[in-house]
Parts: sequence; structure tokens; C-alpha cells
Amino acid sequence: MITLFYSTSFKKRFQFIVSFLFTFFLVLATNFSAFATHIVGGELEFVHVRGDVYRVGMVTYFDAVNGNPGAIDDIAVIGVFSKRDNRQVLLLNIPLLTDDPVPYTDPACTIATLLVRRIYYAQEITLNRSLFNEQEGYYMVWER
Repeated sequence: MITLFYSTSFKKRFQFIVSFLFTFFLVLATNFSAFATHIVGGELEFVHVRGDVYRVGMVTYFDAVNGNPGAIDDIAVIGVFSKRDNRQVLLLNIPLLTDDPVPYTDPACTIATLLVRRIYYAQEITLNRSLFNEQEGYYMVWER
């Protein structure tokens, strides 16, 4: 009986160690294959221009020192979804308009290894009120 208990205990420990090692190597492999592009922030905007015309804009703040320059897209693809049923109702291809360094005016906020770029995408769109009339509204999503 003691031998059986020891075998069961040993088997459980062995399974735990194998599971742990598998998880450890899986996490390790994932970390090596996933490289950050260093987008450090951003915002989406939706501004009424006139009538049914709106400006959709997106700002991303990009770490120009540690980031991958290939991560800056010429076009931002933004989805517009219905809040009522999360259905995609529009897909926008918004062009890059400006790519400027962020000026730091407070010397206490600057260090030699800090360089952030403000990347701005924008486009005016026309939304027909008879098609965009859901009471619950809509939301926008950008994903890279």
C-alpha cells in the first residue's frame, strides 16, 4: 500500500514537472516570437464637419528609438461597429497625413534616449443619416 501511494505521488509530481516545463518553454517561445512595435499611446477622433460630413482621425504615438519603423502603416484600417449587436457596419481606410516628432518643452521630461513621433491619420467621410440611425449608436476600433 505504501508503494502504491508513493507511485501515485511520484506520478503526480512527474506530471506537474512536465506540465510546468511545457508551459515554461511555451511562454519562452512566445516571448521570442512576439516583438513589440512600441506604439506608446493613441486616440481616435470623430468630429462633425458639416451636414453629414465627419472627420475620422487617429493619432498614434510611436517610440522612434526602440520601435520598428516598419510598424508605421501608410493606411490605418478602422472598423465601425453597431453597439446594438456588435456588427461591423463600415470599414474605413484612413491615410497617414503627418508624422512629426513630439516636442518636449519641459527639460525635466526629456532624456537623450527618448524620441516619440506623433503619427496622424485622417479623412473626411459622409454618413447618410438614413443608414446610420441606430438609437444605441456606434463605436470605432483600430487594431494592429
